[in-house]
Amino acid sequence: MASNITSPHGITFSAKEAEEYIWVPALNVSGLDDHYKVLTDVNSSTQVVYAQTLDKITYRDSGCDPVYDSKPIVRTEKFWNPRPVEAVLKQCYTDLYGSMFERKLGAGTDRPEIKDTDIEKFILDASVPAAARDLVRMVQLAKYGITAGELTGGATEVKNYNQVDGFWVHFIAAVAAGLTPRYIIAENTGATTADQRLAAGRGQEILRNVYDNQDITMMQVDDSLKMFEVTRAIYNNYYSTLESNNALESARVMLLNGTKTLSYRGIPLKIVDVVDQYLAADFKFGAGANTTITNPHRVVLSVKDNLQVSLDTATKNPVAFKSWDEPKDKAWYARMMYMLDTQVALDQYVSLGY
Repeated sequence: MASNITSPHGITFSAKEAEEYIWVPALNVSGLDDHYKVLTDVNSSTQVVYAQTLDKITYRDSGCDPVYDSKPIVRTEKFWNPRPVEAVLKQCYTDLYGSMFERKLGAGTDRPEIKDTDIEKFILDASVPAAARDLVRMVQLAKYGITAGELTGGATEVKNYNQVDGFWVHFIAAVAAGLTPRYIIAENTGATTADQRLAAGRGQEILRNVYDNQDITMMQVDDSLKMFEVTRAIYNNYYSTLESNNALESARVMLLNGTKTLSYRGIPLKIVDVVDQYLAADFKFGAGANTTITNPHRVVLSVKDNLQVSLDTATKNPVAFKSWDEPKDKAWYARMMYMLDTQVALDQYVSLGY
């Protein structure tokens, strides 16, 4: 940024460092609690151990001197590996000249100060929802080792997705390891835009297959404890099927927040619009009629609390900016930082379609 006064100045100036800060609370737009179990105060690598119950330990009475056949309790471990993320903002007062905000600037020595003004409110009103969307996007689609070839924007987009391993990294690894069942959505492999569209009735068919593919241990869990996460095309396709059969009202369920949504076999369908938005923006390849998206149709069926997000903050919404005026720089700054990780507690309590 060019300035009228540049070094060397020939004088020594000791500016008073900024001493006052404010915390601007985030709007509750991330909605993590609607989908996942959120753990707070996780700020370092933490071991989690899962133990499985025993079975087949009761035999015919063998009389005196029984043979003790103590079965070992199967235990597995996973680790939280939280990684630091941040969003940083800077605003120079001179960049506001010629805009509607120029008249909002103070007078005299206070002119560079933006804290507690309508200018700051405007910046944060735009930044807080963006940071909240980033949180959901990272939780879903981030991949710590992502490469340029996996993204539409190539190397310039890597920094937007390499923060942490999101749920889909865990899902795909669990499918490859034979721990999580998958229904293959054929349309995802389409080589053209038309090939990737869902035919009438496919939404319901996809949901049925994902439901039927559940591991036997997950089948035994009450459906009231489960949830579907779906991309919007599957939701809309299923909606159209029910509408054509005059069965829409019976398939609706009223959520606690008063919003009506569809359900399949009593399990609510939750649309993760952030996934649709960023798949279309950053995982799209080709041009024209040959444009395709990497697995545009996705379904996750899981038990509530099985999909977990860890944060190092004391609250479940970490998107809060600390802002201040820096007299030394004559600039306004804001910063948001937190530690983040994701984990699937039990891979067999997930059934996927993609």
